[in-house]
Amino acid sequence: MRRASRIGTSIICTILAAGACSQALSNVIAYQQPFVAATLSPFAGSPLEKLVRTSAEINDQGAVIPNRASVEFAKQARLRDPLATEAAAILALSQPTSRARNEVISSLLELSRRGRFLSFAALQNSVETENMPGGILALDRMLRLYPGYSKQLMAPLMAYVEQDEALPAFEKVLSTRPEWRNAFFSASSGSEAGLHNLAVLRLSLGPDYPLSDASQNQLIAKLIAKGMWDEALSIRDVNIKRMGVDENPTLAWINEDPIFDWVFADKRQIFARPNPERDYLRIKVQPGQGGILAAKLLKLPRGARSLKYSHELQPSHDLRNFSLSLACAKSEKLIATTSLVRKEGQLNISQAQCEWVYITLVGRVFSTGLEVEGRFHQLQFL
Repeated sequence: MRRASRIGTSIICTILAAGACSQALSNVIAYQQPFVAATLSPFAGSPLEKLVRTSAEINDQGAVIPNRASVEFAKQARLRDPLATEAAAILALSQPTSRARNEVISSLLELSRRGRFLSFAALQNSVETENMPGGILALDRMLRLYPGYSKQLMAPLMAYVEQDEALPAFEKVLSTRPEWRNAFFSASSGSEAGLHNLAVLRLSLGPDYPLSDASQNQLIAKLIAKGMWDEALSIRDVNIKRMGVDENPTLAWINEDPIFDWVFADKRQIFARPNPERDYLRIKVQPGQGGILAAKLLKLPRGARSLKYSHELQPSHDLRNFSLSLACAKSEKLIATTSLVRKEGQLNISQAQCEWVYITLVGRVFSTGLEVEGRFHQLQFL
């Protein structure tokens, strides 16, 4: 939790600096003479609250330090306006014990009127007392009130999500479907523990949870990049269940699974392009060109023994460097491969010791060879 505390307090400094800058620009006139405004009107709570904010100190860790001037201004502001929450936040932070601070801040959060300083005070108090549920709730309030600070506030959220004991609080907040949920699941977590817990949270929220495909795809891609296949594929299964997509033994060249779609070569000199009906690929490889023509990550259908293929690529004598292969996704161990010199055939996959595989269609033509062109038909598991 110490690491989360350091990140949490340091991010407050960044947010406060950004907030002070934008507020100074938008309210420059109101800030010019707050002393005059506070003196002229006996009900000028707002100018006094501005004095509270400008006189409070911020230490090197980003924590707000109530000094004598800010506390005095806060007392005056509260006398003139009992709902002056910015002033009350300073008074709360000036309390000698964490229990007293908690009581004041909790009562203030019940009010509908909440300022930026009060939100910062709630977060700061939660960090200092290592109250993770309170810190997560404080960040949720800040993200709802100030969505413009979403990027900065993701850092302390990512620090909290690394802690297993924070997951119940996250699940409770995320179940309310906050607007920041997509940014949260697509945010960068610097540790495997954080990524693992993001996956745990996504799975716990169920298949009907409204998360964008883009956010889900980013989370899965990060999990795969870290070698966390079990978590990534479990989330994929949740998405397939939500979409009602069946595992089809016929591998049409179609976007049935947006998370693990086919990837095709698509350059002028080398391409593999589905026809409008998507029942075959039109392939073209010019001399001196080569590489992966089509690739897909997929789950082997239950009971599949072989993979059937057929094509009409010409000229046939230049197909020695064209092949179709299957390999286990996690270990990258080759299951089966075949040259495409034959127009049709089957790959024996009965000995596959993995559920998830990469299927890869590769082609190359030497600079002294002839252009290869033609159709590659649908693949089918048997």
